[in-house]
Amino acid sequence: MAEVLSSSSTLVVAPAMEEQFLRSTRLQVLIGVEAFEDLRQLYAFEEVELTERGKEMLRNGEWNWETLNEYVLEKFAWLGDGILLDGSGLFMVELNPFYGRPILTLKTNFRHGWFGDHWFRDVLVIRALPETTQATQTAVCDQLLQVLTEYKIDKGTIHLASGRTFPDYLACPFSGPVLARFLREQSSHILEFKLEEFELDEDQCRALVTEEDVMRKDLEIILSSCRSTEAGERVLFDGIRRNRGPTSLDKCRFNAQPLAEALRRNTRIKTFKGRSDERITDDDFISLLRALAENVGIKTLGLSYRSINDESWDVMCQLLAKQTAIEHLGLDDTASHDESSRPIIAPGIHYMLMSEARKTHRTQSLVEMLKVNTTIREIDFNQRDSSIWQKQIEARLGINKFQLRVDAVRKAQDTLRAPLFGRAVHAINDNDTFIFMMVTGNVDLLAELLPWTHERRSRNGK
Repeated sequence: MAEVLSSSSTLVVAPAMEEQFLRSTRLQVLIGVEAFEDLRQLYAFEEVELTERGKEMLRNGEWNWETLNEYVLEKFAWLGDGILLDGSGLFMVELNPFYGRPILTLKTNFRHGWFGDHWFRDVLVIRALPETTQATQTAVCDQLLQVLTEYKIDKGTIHLASGRTFPDYLACPFSGPVLARFLREQSSHILEFKLEEFELDEDQCRALVTEEDVMRKDLEIILSSCRSTEAGERVLFDGIRRNRGPTSLDKCRFNAQPLAEALRRNTRIKTFKGRSDERITDDDFISLLRALAENVGIKTLGLSYRSINDESWDVMCQLLAKQTAIEHLGLDDTASHDESSRPIIAPGIHYMLMSEARKTHRTQSLVEMLKVNTTIREIDFNQRDSSIWQKQIEARLGINKFQLRVDAVRKAQDTLRAPLFGRAVHAINDNDTFIFMMVTGNVDLLAELLPWTHERRSRNGK
């Protein structure tokens, strides 16, 4: 919990800042954990307000990112019309409702913030009072995104979040054309762009799936816990079918059947984590699995925290057996809600405990899957039969993982293959299985290295 205390002290505003801000009071914000008094700390932040000249400069695009950081860092800046730009870094603290609710949280890693070399970096939060109109919110968020568009980011990441969670989703507060321009101008400078907990409209989805020659192909676009309007889904799924747009879908709340069809031939998306709510029926889940079984692009598949019945589990293992792309599979906490499972309820914990018979059945199903599948190298499955897991699954996952080394040696440059082969064999000299894999995977190299092969070739005149 946070306590906000205001004092009546007057700020000393530098002349250069007087054109932008008015004098105001200094805030004292006390944060910490109530149970540990020694962790409580006192922070002081300035509360300032834009002058009419400052508001005009913002509307006209005269602000730049450096100026914004200089003037707003560690401050609460009122922009007018019930909009607060919060640069205090206290986004993890429940502030007084007087300061409004967050509508846009910006996190970057292209400049270190006041938290030093920490993951909290350059965080700005736009907050709005309840009476602020949607048009005003969009105008201010567009202005901030335009300021960011003009700043040439050097291989950084941009993370935009609403600060809300389901079911309290927030309409994405910036317009589609402004988002399209940002992605077009910054695609050659940023490495990753992430949207979290927004509802996207048609124009915003169109900006995400723009033509390939406009955005860099290797730009990571992540949608996390997002949903879309019906028109937006049509645009987004059409782009996904054509290998455009997002590279990662993380617990997004899209309609399952059209999403499955869009994913079937997609090769751009590398990470897919399904949502865990019960609105996806068993039939929808199977349809999604059938589409994912044909997908050759996804490397990480997350199905954790969803109730999966035994029939769906068996179908899943059968379909994934012939999957040739997935390397990491998430299956934590997937017990079905029926009579063979019982709920565990504790403070902050609520999940289903799987019966021992079901653990054995499901773990054995994974063994059968791995007898065919040679690409899955990691499985997160916490409700398992430990004996079967240690004796069979860990060994098979190790073989799949070691295959990467075999392939790396086989594909290495000719001058490097022999030294790499020798080092690999020396490192695994006590593992007959791995030695056999390395040798059979590089038979042509071994033929070059063994002396009697040269003598045989000489006798044959080759």
